[in-house]
Amino acid sequence: MEYSGYTEGFSDGYSVDLLHTTVANHTNGGVYCNVPAGAAASGLRIRNSLIVSNGPIGVLFGTGTTATNLFQNNDVFGHSLSNYYACAADAFSISADPRFINRGAGDFRLPIGSPAIDVGTNLGVTVDIVNNVRPTRNGFDMGCYEEANAARVANLSRCARRPTPCCSAR
Repeated sequence: MEYSGYTEGFSDGYSVDLLHTTVANHTNGGVYCNVPAGAAASGLRIRNSLIVSNGPIGVLFGTGTTATNLFQNNDVFGHSLSNYYACAADAFSISADPRFINRGAGDFRLPIGSPAIDVGTNLGVTVDIVNNVRPTRNGFDMGCYEEANAARVANLSRCARRPTPCCSAR
């Protein structure tokens, strides 16, 4: 199981507050938050995170309150009963296999071509869990690892209009 990234603890009244976190391969479930009736809590805040293949449920919010959840740019995928229970994804979240390098061996880094690359949002986190700079390309990656084999993509359209090549790979 991988449960790493930057967590802000209980800031702003949220019971669970995760960002750039990877929760994967936990057979009993992913992220659970159960707030007792009458408790003062704002619920779950999960941003730029991967919650993948954690048994029956990816994200569960059970509560006796009317707490508010905030989900932003997450990938919740591969759970046997439901990716979300008693809560729902935002419009910018996805449910797609992130294609980890080697999930079975616990290598949860993202390979080139993963749908979790460059689709996060800027939350002020400038390095990943192993000190790779964020972002490495044209956007922030979901999860605790920034894809490290990326080359920043440049706009070469100016060169394509010239009769002779002006740009070359170095």
